[in-house]
Amino acid sequence: MAQRPKILETWDEVQHDPLTVPPDNFEGLSQDEAVELIKDWFLQNFEDPAHHTPYESAEGGYQYIWGGPYNARDIIENVFADSASEDLIAAAVEEMEHESWEWVPNDSRRQPPEEDEPYDPPDITELHAEMQERISAIEEALSRLPNGAAGIGHNNPPEPIEDAPVDEVERTALDQALAVLKAQPAEPGDEGAAAAAPVAFIQSIADKARSWLARQADTFVSEATKEAGKEFGKWGSRTLWAFVASQLLGLSEIAVKWLHAIHLPF
Repeated sequence: MAQRPKILETWDEVQHDPLTVPPDNFEGLSQDEAVELIKDWFLQNFEDPAHHTPYESAEGGYQYIWGGPYNARDIIENVFADSASEDLIAAAVEEMEHESWEWVPNDSRRQPPEEDEPYDPPDITELHAEMQERISAIEEALSRLPNGAAGIGHNNPPEPIEDAPVDEVERTALDQALAVLKAQPAEPGDEGAAAAAPVAFIQSIADKARSWLARQADTFVSEATKEAGKEFGKWGSRTLWAFVASQLLGLSEIAVKWLHAIHLPF
């Protein structure tokens, strides 16, 4: 059995199983094959916080209750410093940073609660209600954007922007996914089977939205300042998209919690 490097203790969390032993022999592998080996190990132990980390806009974003956030470069450079070339490490880091800038312990490593630790099950009705509120907020904002559904007060939608976080095809699919979730009762008879695919799609769109928000930081501050004094219905496209993006992040988290609460593995 391979000896577990001491450096791995740097990313150990008391509520998680320890990190697995990383590969240390890349002889005979192409760079792509070696990068894939490092990536496989990395994803066994870490995940994008979008998957399971609670997100609270009012509290400033992700709530890292299970550890992190960690930086892929810090992890890979330290763990593989003695076994991989600088070029291989750089390629692996680039691969992981392309997926996310922040990482947390993988959900599969989370340890179950102690037997004597009381378990407080989530309130399915509350999760469902919050999910519905976020869906309505997203639909309202989308309806005020170019190509959104027309309605009272929507005669003059704001001008489109070049770099919207979703394209036209994704937006149509997003409308459909939101409609499916909106139609779900708090405790569906199929235990959420019909909602699983829409939730997975919303997770993927939320990942894109997060990246878009990160790129908009300076521009959005300027735009939001201009729009702050206006009514919601008079916001510009960039501000509306930023609102949609932030709501999608929250919806992704709540929808996953809701699926877990109704006992559907997800």
